[in-house]
Amino acid sequence: MKTMDKLQIETYIETQEAPKDKQEVDQYNEALLNLGLDHLLIKDEKISPIAPMSDLEIAVYKVLCPSQDDIKNYGHPIPLRVLEAYAKCKDYLEDFCAKKSDKLTIEIWTDKDPDPVMIAKAGYREKFIIGRWGKELQDFPTLLKRAKERSLSKSRKEIEEARNIVKLYDEDKDAFAMGIIAGNISNIYF
Repeated sequence: MKTMDKLQIETYIETQEAPKDKQEVDQYNEALLNLGLDHLLIKDEKISPIAPMSDLEIAVYKVLCPSQDDIKNYGHPIPLRVLEAYAKCKDYLEDFCAKKSDKLTIEIWTDKDPDPVMIAKAGYREKFIIGRWGKELQDFPTLLKRAKERSLSKSRKEIEEARNIVKLYDEDKDAFAMGIIAGNISNIYF
């Protein structure tokens, strides 16, 4: 059995108490209005226990965690604290999806490095990070830097391949044409 000794765990669930009744919601909304925070007003008496991921967060995690599997297919232990965080926001996420006629999917995004991340997908567009775990969790600026480095490395390889294709075209158009016909040259994106 795999053990989860010495793991660092980070969850992204709001732990503050939400207003429980209409009077508390009204008081909460009044405080928000007085502070000029109209965009945070509670309209349906439910406070989101989890914030949606920004486009940048989604992009960074997609680069660093290219394997994105439904939680039902994930074959490794998930820390109890991450499961508890999911349980705390599950009802909210299901209601959120039902209002938009979207499907809720929980995925584990992984790669060899960084460690796993639990993501809730509400339909196609909305994504929420529930938690992540591993031996050493890096802060977001470090993850962004690593995503840039990985993207540049991949781009360098693609640019070099494109240069070789252009060189072949310039030096031997017949060989270039035969490469296309034979299926050896198929990705010509310039």
